[in-house]
Amino acid sequence: MKRTLSSALPVGELVKGMMENLEAAQTISEDKLLEIWCDAVGEDGYKNSKPYSLNHGVLQVTVKNSSWSQELTLKKRWVLKKLQTALGKERIHDIRFKTGQL
Repeated sequence: MKRTLSSALPVGELVKGMMENLEAAQTISEDKLLEIWCDAVGEDGYKNSKPYSLNHGVLQVTVKNSSWSQELTLKKRWVLKKLQTALGKERIHDIRFKTGQL
């Protein structure tokens, strides 16, 4: 269907729609994130940690105890590279660990 000048969308609506589409494309499902996390940290790491948030390129992860926090902190660079390979460097640039209940 061809739009006439009178039926054209206002610029504000067009920009809003583009931003919503961009945000939707950047959203990753929880299942996919958990799958990628398991691959990056291995089975033991997966059993003792859980990512719960990815905002502004920072992945927040709850770990079972301080030992696992230290273990994953030591492996952080390697884990981050694996995550960046799976998600893209522009989507994740840091990981932060917090001890808590899984």
